[in-house]
Amino acid sequence: MIRRISTTCAAALTGVALFAVGPMAYADDVDIEPYKVAPGGSVTLTAPDSCVDPAKANSGAFAAADVPLTSNAGAGRGPVGTADIAMGTTPGPYDVLVECQGGQQFTGQLEVSDGSEPNPGPHTGGGGLAHAGTRAGGLAHAAKANATAPKDSWGLLITIGASLVLVAGTGFTLWRSRRNRA
Repeated sequence: MIRRISTTCAAALTGVALFAVGPMAYADDVDIEPYKVAPGGSVTLTAPDSCVDPAKANSGAFAAADVPLTSNAGAGRGPVGTADIAMGTTPGPYDVLVECQGGQQFTGQLEVSDGSEPNPGPHTGGGGLAHAGTRAGGLAHAAKANATAPKDSWGLLITIGASLVLVAGTGFTLWRSRRNRA
């Protein structure tokens, strides 16, 4: 009877670990749109709901040292701001740090492109993009999907980590039950 309780507890803890890994690893990141931007362009930064005003963001890619983020009350999101990317910024990934009142800090990442890729354009809400009829706009969906891939790859890492925890928990449970039978 005690072996059955131990096995049940181990299986339950494995399940809890599986579901606990996902939300903790991806919660409270800064949302940056668009993820990929050319020098001279701008990005919209949205801090998590838990970020308390006043807040500011900074990055080596920004034209200004500190970008203020203002309250976004009623929209179900945290503070929001717009940052301009400095002209002459070297292409590559850049970390973004948001500092909130009380010392809270959140991070995000953007990528500065070399400017040769088309800008995906603003979302119009009807399933298309504002530039859909133009030559560059025809590539907008592919550019947007490609630009967000690195940011969305956290989901894959979380899934792999959760799977490893599940496999380890199952292996431990089997090892424990076989050891107790002997």
